[in-house]
Amino acid sequence: MTMGWVLPPNECPLAGLGREFMRLLLSGTPDGPLPKLLDTLGQGRVLAGMPRLEAFRQPVLTMGLEPVESRQVEQVEEAIVSQLDLLAWRGFEANYLERALDLLELRLRENVTGPRPRGGMGQIQSNS
Repeated sequence: MTMGWVLPPNECPLAGLGREFMRLLLSGTPDGPLPKLLDTLGQGRVLAGMPRLEAFRQPVLTMGLEPVESRQVEQVEEAIVSQLDLLAWRGFEANYLERALDLLELRLRENVTGPRPRGGMGQIQSNS
């Protein structure tokens, strides 16, 4: 099962960084809101390496989930949307925000893709 959300367009060079931070907040660690929700439902897990679809006019955040039983797809989808609504109203816990920022900083600092490592500045430039 895959869920996707069309995000508002943003011309800011740091918008990609913000989307990555949101992805880390939602599902970057096993104790994130969406992995915990799926564990509570007993339905699957969030797949690692979710693609960022930046080639479209508007960015799309996709989230792969496995294994979700076919008869439970609607229940899982409704639970995820409810969880997102709750997070929109309540926000994230401060300690979870800090963990997600630490993880984002580590990924920017340690980003090695190819023959040379790329640090934070290379990542910011590639997201623009």
